[in-house]
Amino acid sequence: MDTARLRRAFRYAADDEDSHLDEHEILDEEEQDALIQSFADQNRQRNEQFRQVLLALPGLAVIPFLIACFRSSSPSTVMVSLLGISSLAASAILVHRQAPTKTGIRVLDAWSGADIKGKGPAVAITLSFSGWSTRRPPPLDQYLPFLNLGLCVVLLLSIFLHGRAPSAASNTPYQILGTLPAAVYGVVLLSKVTMAGVDPEQELNKLRYEYKGA
Repeated sequence: MDTARLRRAFRYAADDEDSHLDEHEILDEEEQDALIQSFADQNRQRNEQFRQVLLALPGLAVIPFLIACFRSSSPSTVMVSLLGISSLAASAILVHRQAPTKTGIRVLDAWSGADIKGKGPAVAITLSFSGWSTRRPPPLDQYLPFLNLGLCVVLLLSIFLHGRAPSAASNTPYQILGTLPAAVYGVVLLSKVTMAGVDPEQELNKLRYEYKGA
C-alpha cells in the first residue's frame, strides 16, 4: 500500500541494531521532496477524475425529471420537476466551477480542511470567519450552494406538506422526484469532504526526517 511504503520511507532511523532500513531505503531531503510531490500529484489526479464522475451524476439524475415534465398532467409534479431540474443544474455548475475538495459552504470547507490547509477543524473555522471579509469568493460561488440547499429543503418539504393529497404527493414517483436532488447534492458534498480529508502532502511532511550524515 502507498501508506505503508510512505511510512517505511519516512520513518526515523534510530540505532543501527533497531533499524530495519539500509542505506538504499533511506531518502535524502531531495528524494523526500520528490516523493511527496509524486503522492500529491497522484492525489490531485484522482480527485479530478472523481470530480468528473460527480459531474455526470446530476446529468443522469435529471432524466426522470424531464420525463415527468412532458408526461405528467399534475401541476404539482411539473413544479417539483422544474425545481428538481434547477437543483441538479446548480449541483452540476458547482461541481464544474469549484475545486474537487471545495463545497462553497465556508464552515464545511473549514472543518474538512479544504479551506485552510494544515489547520485543525476548530482553528480553521475561527480563521475562516476572521478572513471572510477579505477573501470572499465570486457571488455565484458564494450564494449558489445555499440556494441549492434551499431548493433541496423546499422539495423535501413539499412531500410532507402535500402528503395527504392523493393526486400527487402520495404516489411513489412524486416522492422520488422530491428526494432525488437532495440525495445527489448530499453525495456531492460528502464526496468533496472525503476528498478534502485526504491530504498526502500534509501527512507526508509530518513523517519527514533529515538524512543522517547529510
